[in-house]
Amino acid sequence: MPFIVQCANAECRKYNLVEDEMRGRKVQCLICKTAFRAETAVRVCPQCSAKMGVPANVAAQRVQCPKCGTVFQ
Repeated sequence: MPFIVQCANAECRKYNLVEDEMRGRKVQCLICKTAFRAETAVRVCPQCSAKMGVPANVAAQRVQCPKCGTVFQ
C-alpha cells in the first residue's frame, strides 16, 4: 500500500506518494528531484487525527498535514 513522505529538502517540503516496496530505500522527490531515504516516522495530526509518514530525518521538525493543512511539531 503506498504511503506519503515529505521531501527532505527544506526549500521544497512537498509530499510524495511512495510505493510500499520502496520503504527504506532511496527515492527522488517528484518536484525538486532531491534524493532521500523513504524511511518514515508516523506522525498524527492533532487537528484531524490523520496518520502520515514523514522522513525519519525530519521527524522532530514542523510538518503540515496533507489532509487538513494544519502545521504542527
